[in-house]
Amino acid sequence: MCSICGRLGDKKTADNSSYDKAEKTTTAAVTEEAATEAAPTTEEITTEAVTEAAKEAAVPEGLSDKYADLDNRSFIYNGHLFTLGKTTMQEMIDAGVEIKNIGEDKLNEEKRAAKSSDDSFHKTIEGKSISFEFINVTNSAIPARDCVLCKVHLLLTDIALWGEQLEAATDQGVEIAVPSRITKDELIANSGEPTRIDDELNRVDYLVDSQVFNDNSGYRFFFNDGQLSEVRISWLP
Repeated sequence: MCSICGRLGDKKTADNSSYDKAEKTTTAAVTEEAATEAAPTTEEITTEAVTEAAKEAAVPEGLSDKYADLDNRSFIYNGHLFTLGKTTMQEMIDAGVEIKNIGEDKLNEEKRAAKSSDDSFHKTIEGKSISFEFINVTNSAIPARDCVLCKVHLLLTDIALWGEQLEAATDQGVEIAVPSRITKDELIANSGEPTRIDDELNRVDYLVDSQVFNDNSGYRFFFNDGQLSEVRISWLP
């Protein structure tokens, strides 16, 4: 009897031991599975955060990572890339830019070949914080629609002007290579020594001489209270 009890006891102990092992194995598997599920989630969150940060830091396609890039005077308006010296008025209109007071008669109006940089003509869009100028740099008269973009004037902060509160150009779909809120030091650190710093006008210039006209063109950055407030980009051949 005792030997049977002993064998029954051994079997019970063995069963319990097997159960404990199974339970431990199951618990370990559950724990491992939970860890495996948790790991990708953490990785996913980290990757997502890095991706978002990279997107914010990335320069829009077509623009330069140099704020005053004299070889690429481009900007983006409502998702379309425009380049000074290349983009025509007609191309801007085809891309959906609504230029004020311009109809077929004005588009077809003949513009003489420019003899100086003053021969550009000024057109604006709805919203006074953005304006454009175009010029005919061919050797003969051409329709206004075929003239190329030569100047862009952008107000980047809301300022009171002529008694009106203006919207910032960046709020109207404009993207440029320059972050909207930088200091003079940050600008110079990125683009190198400027051609001129005008402390009185609080302006920093990056300009090159025209090969055709007695003038220069490039970038003029204006600052207000230490922050970038206005950008003027120009181009001349």
